[in-house]
Amino acid sequence: MCIRDRYNVSAKEERKKQADDYIDLMGIGKRLASHIIYSTDKQHESKYKIDPDKCSVKEAQLFESIKPLLEGMTIYKKYKNKSSLKEKVFDPLFASRDPPESCGFGKRSLVYNPATCCLEFRALKKPFAVDYAVSLPDLKRTLIPNTTLQIIRAQSKLNLLVSDSDRSVELQSEMEEAKLDRLARMKDNSQFLEQCAGMKLYPFEIVAQNSRLEVIAESYSALKKVQSMIE
Repeated sequence: MCIRDRYNVSAKEERKKQADDYIDLMGIGKRLASHIIYSTDKQHESKYKIDPDKCSVKEAQLFESIKPLLEGMTIYKKYKNKSSLKEKVFDPLFASRDPPESCGFGKRSLVYNPATCCLEFRALKKPFAVDYAVSLPDLKRTLIPNTTLQIIRAQSKLNLLVSDSDRSVELQSEMEEAKLDRLARMKDNSQFLEQCAGMKLYPFEIVAQNSRLEVIAESYSALKKVQSMIE
């Protein structure tokens, strides 16, 4: 068998595996949808739950990852048609001067819809109007830019994050980690720490099968919820 033939066989096997994984995950998501129960407790707080005895291990694991997004959260999403070279690039360190809205972002409600097994961006004033949707199997990972990582590190140093377990964000590569260390040494001063202390906006990207979505979380915990669901 020649190299090209071996490559074609390998590529075909990989496509088959991806298709099987897609079908498997969609099947888990659809079965889970039938087990999700919406209830209201005595304090009138809405809660989503499942009966563990009726769910498989994989369904229970998936539920734990999507649970924070069942009720949705507000997030900034960059508009598709906002790609002009003259457009400002959003920098959380200068958000008071150039807010997300001036950099091509708009607020959306980010919700996981168990009926469709999709992560949906919905209009705030029209909760059923879906602006963009990504199916569960198509979600690949999140990308945290250097500036956001620097802010998180500074806030961690100031003990402003929720807990020790929340203080670590996975770096995408050893090269990036080395680069961040150099940046940290340059920025490790009281002025930078003071600037980061009040930061409430955390830009990052959601990487899907055929797209990359630029978004901004309004809190660190919101970023972690999305990251935990996808990864």
